[in-house]
Amino acid sequence: MCIRGYSEAIPVSGLNPGGNDNTAVCVGSWVDCDYPWPGHGYYCGGGGDLCGVTVVSGESNVGEYEFSGQLACCGDDVNEFIKQGRDGTKACCNSNSDVLFYFGV
Repeated sequence: MCIRGYSEAIPVSGLNPGGNDNTAVCVGSWVDCDYPWPGHGYYCGGGGDLCGVTVVSGESNVGEYEFSGQLACCGDDVNEFIKQGRDGTKACCNSNSDVLFYFGV
């Protein structure tokens, strides 16, 4: 239940176990972490990481990411795993066993 009129954003998990939008934010109505709430921006990333972490997808077929390299919220949907490479680079991957490799100089 999401109570209308409540002034604080509250992240709730367990809404859809094993599926997309398992985590959402209650702000008087349910807000998907991947979409901005008018006047408040995204609930993922800089605003306290209520839903997950804002990172690019490192491959295709990752949760609700639409394409590889897209910047979005990672961790609020099924098949979204935040991975970090040895150089500190982060990406959202579709498997928890994925490994990030850095091919830069």
